[in-house]
Amino acid sequence: MNIKIKKKKELSYIFIGLFVVFLAISIFAYSKPESFERQVLVSVVTEEGILTHKAHFTNATVYGEFASLEYYPTKITDYILAEYKYRVTPREEGNYTLEGLASFYVTKGNEKIYLVNESLFKYMGSLSNGIFIKDFDVNLTDVNSRRDKISEGLDLPRLNYELKIVAEVNRGNNTFLQEMPIINDPASGLTYIDNTELKKRNNIVKTVEEDFYFLGMPVSRARIVFPLVTLGFGILTLITWEPKKKMWNAIEARPRGITERVIVEDIKSLKRIAGIVGSPIIHYETDGINVYGVIDGQVLYEYWELKRT
Repeated sequence: MNIKIKKKKELSYIFIGLFVVFLAISIFAYSKPESFERQVLVSVVTEEGILTHKAHFTNATVYGEFASLEYYPTKITDYILAEYKYRVTPREEGNYTLEGLASFYVTKGNEKIYLVNESLFKYMGSLSNGIFIKDFDVNLTDVNSRRDKISEGLDLPRLNYELKIVAEVNRGNNTFLQEMPIINDPASGLTYIDNTELKKRNNIVKTVEEDFYFLGMPVSRARIVFPLVTLGFGILTLITWEPKKKMWNAIEARPRGITERVIVEDIKSLKRIAGIVGSPIIHYETDGINVYGVIDGQVLYEYWELKRT
């Protein structure tokens, strides 16, 4: 009987320990987020705009009548012939605008005051298999002549101008913009076109929601499994647990020098005897049996309580 009681106690303690462990795991599972978001690369869209050009010279002594140079001598450059090419990969549909702009201005200190803005040319159309190619020219002789007329009309002898070529491509919600200024550098006497090559790379991504894992399973599942396991061990603890009974603050002691033992039928009788003789109730165990007793001289009144198995 003693061995069975001991095993039952050990089993109860094991269930209590497991209950505490899984309760802690359950709490930790609820402290972790169920999922997280991450970006996944779907595709890469590459856009490229390239302007190639050559100039016609009024003096063909050095370069000939036409030449493609990085820098053109301003005073002998008549007009510039250019080709603009745009392409998008993978191929997509869209609309484009290619425009040449002239802005006439005067300077006030370090500030430029723009007086007249004009369009030299404007082409519009649709992409063909993600590509458009357009030839055009910028006549610098005509621009200088136009500046002189505006300068005379406004009586502003120091009127100057800026030139730029603007390419714009619209594909749905995406816009590709390339501005290519034609720069006249008075200090060097040279004219050149800036930003003739532009390449853009656009990563197309999507947001994916993924589960966090905890002890080999998604957190959402762990929040269900571990509390259920905790509940199971809690129930097993209640089933196997037997609290130790203690009656009327009985004193733990073992009687000695007893010559006579009297067995009483119940604990109430023993309590009455204790009140009569004025002795406390003592408690001890014999062969796994709870024994409660009252000593009266050399006589021991006993109540034996068998432990439940």
